[in-house]
Amino acid sequence: MNKSIRILSVLAGVQVVLVALVWFGRSDGGANVSLRLVEFAPASVAKLTLADGTQNVELTKDAAGWQVQANGYVRTADAAQVNNMVNNLAELQVQWPVATTSDSAERFEVSAKKFQRRIGLQDDSGAQLALLYTGTSPGLGKVHARSDAADEVYAVDLANYQLPMTLDDWLDKALLALPKDLEEITVQVGAEDTKKTWQLRNDLAQGWLLDGAKADQAAVLSYLGQLQKLRVIGLAEMGAIVSQDYESFVEVGSLRWQSIQEAGVLVLHASIGEEAEFLLSTDDRTSKYRVTTRVGEGFLPDKEDLKGKLPNEEPSA
Repeated sequence: MNKSIRILSVLAGVQVVLVALVWFGRSDGGANVSLRLVEFAPASVAKLTLADGTQNVELTKDAAGWQVQANGYVRTADAAQVNNMVNNLAELQVQWPVATTSDSAERFEVSAKKFQRRIGLQDDSGAQLALLYTGTSPGLGKVHARSDAADEVYAVDLANYQLPMTLDDWLDKALLALPKDLEEITVQVGAEDTKKTWQLRNDLAQGWLLDGAKADQAAVLSYLGQLQKLRVIGLAEMGAIVSQDYESFVEVGSLRWQSIQEAGVLVLHASIGEEAEFLLSTDDRTSKYRVTTRVGEGFLPDKEDLKGKLPNEEPSA
């Protein structure tokens, strides 16, 4: 009898050790070895799809970079944001599951029928690399998640708000920013019949010239810096501005720019009313973007603010 008890005790001990080796293997003197929720190579991802049951967002990588598609629109996505999310998904670590049955997926909202986010990753051939679901949150900065390939549900370091479901949330907010190597800018202010035009040109010998005369270099560089750091809020069609009928905004001026390798035109539109709101579009007017009042009001400065001082205007010593 005692011998049998000893054998059973040994077997039980072996089972405990085996479990510990699987879940808490110690390869660095005590740290828990974690497994990944899904296994895929981030560099092979060419498409990321998100769904919340009512909306869908599709992020696709092409030769130009990442594009975001939602609500019937396709625009340039923030590549750094998308790449960071792909990397974060690839690095999701798991240890002990919080549930291991298929029935529990419904309770934690990570089933194929009930989820808060469904996340699919594909390569450039359309082959599925991974499919996972996120659901309820067990605490701050954590969410319950499940791979479509398994029943186990885990708590992982992720939050559903990090997987937003609008085009604006993934949009490259710097898509209208001007390049650093600007050579020339032509500004037109006002309607066609009353327009005023002035030009800034970078002269290698004299610096920036305003209509051929030396400009206030500090003022010009400050203005150019604003254009190079320009950020939009979002697509006009996606914002509250839609209620004011963005098509009725009037064009108040344009800016034509030329760099060493590129050229383009940006058009400023303003609302008619007590509180001015502004949109920027490219010269084809097909895509309008919301910008802040500060950006709108400073986009087409007064020519006088950029003029260089004459010698007799310099302050005396």
